[in-house]
Amino acid sequence: MKKVFLFFFIFFSSLHVYAQTGIFFQAIARDNTSNPAKDRKLYVQTNIIQSTTTGTIVLTEEHETFTDAFGIFSIMVGSGRRVGGTVTSLSTIDWAKGPYYLNIKIVITPVGVGAGWDYTKEWVDIGTTIFGAVPFALYSASTAKIDEKLNSSDTTKMLNPYAKVQAVQTLSTIIDTKLATRDTSAMLAPYAKLSYSLDSIYLKKQIASLLGALDTIKYTKQTYTDSALLSKMNIFDKSIYAKQIYTDSALLTKLSTTGSAASLTNFPIFNQNTTGNAATADNITATNNTTLTSLSNLNTVGTITTGVWSATTIDIAHGGTGLTKAGLDGQVLSTASDGSLQWVSLTSSTTTHRIGERFGGGIVFYVYDNGKHGLIAATSDQASFVRWGNTNAVNAVRDGINAGMANTERIILVQGSAGDYAAQIAANYQGGGFGDWYLPSKYELNLLFQKKAFVGLFPGFGYWSSNESGNSNAWGQDFADIWGTQFYTNRTQKHSSVRAIRSF
Repeated sequence: MKKVFLFFFIFFSSLHVYAQTGIFFQAIARDNTSNPAKDRKLYVQTNIIQSTTTGTIVLTEEHETFTDAFGIFSIMVGSGRRVGGTVTSLSTIDWAKGPYYLNIKIVITPVGVGAGWDYTKEWVDIGTTIFGAVPFALYSASTAKIDEKLNSSDTTKMLNPYAKVQAVQTLSTIIDTKLATRDTSAMLAPYAKLSYSLDSIYLKKQIASLLGALDTIKYTKQTYTDSALLSKMNIFDKSIYAKQIYTDSALLTKLSTTGSAASLTNFPIFNQNTTGNAATADNITATNNTTLTSLSNLNTVGTITTGVWSATTIDIAHGGTGLTKAGLDGQVLSTASDGSLQWVSLTSSTTTHRIGERFGGGIVFYVYDNGKHGLIAATSDQASFVRWGNTNAVNAVRDGINAGMANTERIILVQGSAGDYAAQIAANYQGGGFGDWYLPSKYELNLLFQKKAFVGLFPGFGYWSSNESGNSNAWGQDFADIWGTQFYTNRTQKHSSVRAIRSF
């Protein structure tokens, strides 16, 4: 990778002091043709030096920032990452022991930076200047000898009229002499609860006078309610609300488990064939079961003529399923929106998936179509420090969801089967036993960066996408910084890693 040489023209546009955050510093960076170095990542080192420009360094900090479209960048001295010096922070500098000087060093990140690039070896010293009067506002309070003019004794005297009264207990005693406990009791007596117990005769008489016979029935014990209910219900009603043991015994008197009698397994909720003279969902026969002809409570859903049930289904209230036919292979019994039962295909109830789920040989990092489809990433890198490919144009320019598959196949078709390049390495991966892994497109790679915390560690500095950029370069993405910068660089150099993905 070519090394980039730039020089910087620094313009001190403002220098302000904020007691809580530090000293604001702004400048503009230009290249060797005086054009602004716009939209670039910068590393800035600030050194505060005591006494002379070559004196003691009291505080060294490093900052990361970006230039804007005009090459302007800003930092806050005192809010960077401390890397050296004799003091721990800006607030601990003794400004009375000045003068102090500010030295600035800077590095601009090159376009298409490689994995071995180290900004700490690229510092450019852009000069040292003395601090003006503004930073010494941090020291002004101590130099003004305020403590000699307003000390703690003065503060106590000034606030004495607003101090809390210390005779709280005395006040309580005085109040008690004016309003004793007996006074409180006498005052609240009209509002006291009646001291009647639940079993008192008086309370029972009061309740009886307020509740009539109808009210009493509503609040009687369950025993009375049960007996009253039975007097209102006929045999049909009782059969519906009977205990399970009664239902079971009643059912067994009408259905046997052998011979030509009706079998429970022949109802349409079961997907199986029957043999012999057994019952079916469409035609229940009872040639040898004469009790079936006397089930008058089934007349509401059908009729019996010479022992043959003529309805097409038995309703749920009488032990049926509410279906008119049995299900087919590959179907499951489900409930429709109106509450009725229906057979549905397994394909219409596909399981949904979520981000972070282990599935399909990796971990899901993107879903769509309500979780039925998405993208899966391998749980580890397939290679590191490999080339994207050779300089043959392959037209791998598709981008978006699933675009990486088409790009990967096109790259391999043009560049051959030599498997030491990114696309072939991704396609050769067979995690989970699947053979449809591919090198992600730019868009898919950025989706993976956004959800990398769900997938696991990404030890590589940069990762290849399947998108080319001309005949010489290809696109990749920085997984080491917090911004996930996408870059294009020489695709024949071995400096980025491979993380394969697949779709579902």
